[in-house]
Amino acid sequence: MLWAPRVAGGTAIQGRSTHLTFCRRVIVMLQIVRKAIRDNKGVAALEYALLAGLIFAAIIGATAALGPKLSSAFSNLGSTILLRDNGT
Repeated sequence: MLWAPRVAGGTAIQGRSTHLTFCRRVIVMLQIVRKAIRDNKGVAALEYALLAGLIFAAIIGATAALGPKLSSAFSNLGSTILLRDNGT
């Protein structure tokens, strides 16, 4: 419970109460930050996400670079299979 000095009539002096509330909020925020720094689960998930993104980018890059060559290679293979099938 917050401590605040009382004046005559039972009301708290507002400045002291506000300062203590602010200090407690700062302490709570620091505790949250410390806990987040100690927690390594988020870091591992981020590393896996970055790794998956790099693999995906490599697959897209290889497909874009080799796509036309693979397309012509499979077309030639298909033509060869059809010619051999019709020739027999």
